[in-house]
Amino acid sequence: MEQLYWWSLVTLLWSGWQLFRQILRLEAHKLAQFKRIVAYQTLYFLRNEYKLSFVILISALVLLATGGTVRDNVLQTFFWLNVAWWFLQVFVKGLLQYSVLSEKIYFFNLFWAGSPLSTAGIAGALLLNAFLLHFYQGFFGNVVLLLALLSAVFLGLGIVFLAFRFWQYRLGLHPAPLQNPHISNERLDLWIVVLLSSIILSQMYGNRWVFTILPILIAFVTMLSNIFMKHHSRWQIAIVFLQIALILSISHILLPNFWLKNGVSYYRNDLLITLLLSTLIAIFSDKIISFYKFLQEKYTSFFVEKPIFHLWFTYLLRGSITFTVTALVAWGIIFAYQKVELYGMSLALLVILSNIQAKISFDIPAKWQ
Repeated sequence: MEQLYWWSLVTLLWSGWQLFRQILRLEAHKLAQFKRIVAYQTLYFLRNEYKLSFVILISALVLLATGGTVRDNVLQTFFWLNVAWWFLQVFVKGLLQYSVLSEKIYFFNLFWAGSPLSTAGIAGALLLNAFLLHFYQGFFGNVVLLLALLSAVFLGLGIVFLAFRFWQYRLGLHPAPLQNPHISNERLDLWIVVLLSSIILSQMYGNRWVFTILPILIAFVTMLSNIFMKHHSRWQIAIVFLQIALILSISHILLPNFWLKNGVSYYRNDLLITLLLSTLIAIFSDKIISFYKFLQEKYTSFFVEKPIFHLWFTYLLRGSITFTVTALVAWGIIFAYQKVELYGMSLALLVILSNIQAKISFDIPAKWQ
């Protein structure tokens, strides 16, 4: 535990000193200019990296409160392996930037773009932690132990991200916000929250590690299939069927026919139906939004001379589509809760967030404007 704290402190101090030295050496010829630069970068950093700082702070506090409940060697294993994995992402990204072949290798452009938020980085972290959870399954049994492990993981990831961002700030006054090329930051945040919720909720079933591993594997399958669908639209139907088949197969293999919680029986088939419906809801919602875009392109030409009518018609159509999509997602969540309660609901949300691509229809600007 003490090693983790000291290593974190040294890393933060070193990154801060590098940023400070870069500003002094390149930018601050005068004291007034130095103050303006520091104030500008500080405000810019707080505006774009406040969530990262918040994650590190919360992870450190949770680790301080719960770290004594798990062995130090287990905690350090989770911490250091995740740190090493995410440093590897940054190293590979640096190699690709100077490689002549990087632009020609489709695999690297697809999976390593956006490091350390690349597809390979996220998927690899999911598989790595799934293996660690399986290997150390005997140490689970309550939420406190799991929180200690998760806080160690997120503390390590947060430090890597912070060091990576400090390095980017050395290259310019206002580096672009860190963004995954395949998913918006807002949806990625919500996706991670739902994934963690499903892992924590799995602890209500005691030491059955399959309930902990299942959401990680589902997230891995849905995320990869989603990216393939985005880049290979002509194979979309085949990839959807493959995704459904993999999710149902994993759930069928890992889960028992039924399980008990508080004297109530829950059945595997109910969860399988919930996951199937969640996939269909996400895909159908995307198709509704796509149909709206197509329809808007068609009817705009008929109302060019009547902008008032076009305005009302556009927002009426947007409202109906928004209501339809929201009602579909809400119905899927309610159905999942009725069948397998909070655990099933979190898995259903995980599948929906991994598959749905379109924004809410009110975010689409009116073409005639």
